[in-house]
Amino acid sequence: MRGADAVTMSDAEICTTAGMDPSTHHGAVAPPIYQTSLFAQPSMAAFAEHQACEHEDFVYSRGASPTVAVLAGALAELERGEAAQCFGSGMGAISAVWTTLPRVDDHVLLLNPVYGAAFETFEDFSIRHTLPTVG
Repeated sequence: MRGADAVTMSDAEICTTAGMDPSTHHGAVAPPIYQTSLFAQPSMAAFAEHQACEHEDFVYSRGASPTVAVLAGALAELERGEAAQCFGSGMGAISAVWTTLPRVDDHVLLLNPVYGAAFETFEDFSIRHTLPTVG
């Protein structure tokens, strides 16, 4: 994020400049799309070290990738937030929220229509974690 500069930038400016740093992309004026699932490591020891931080370090695209990092940075700037998290699927995003945020006695409101599998997953999760549900 560009800090204070992003607060005064228009949404259009943020969208057209997000991730643009030719010095980090071999001179490319737009950030490249990394179409790979695995990132090379200099040694097995380095791989093990990075694997332990797979969601911060570029090891395997399921955890983190430069392309997703640019998208998340742009979304954080657009929302004038500190950070954003991106997922490969809607259920990935839903599962991350439901398994990290709700605590006992919290309330979660789902509006209709809600994706059927999302509702079933939430029902199962709420039963296992004693979150109250209203039918």
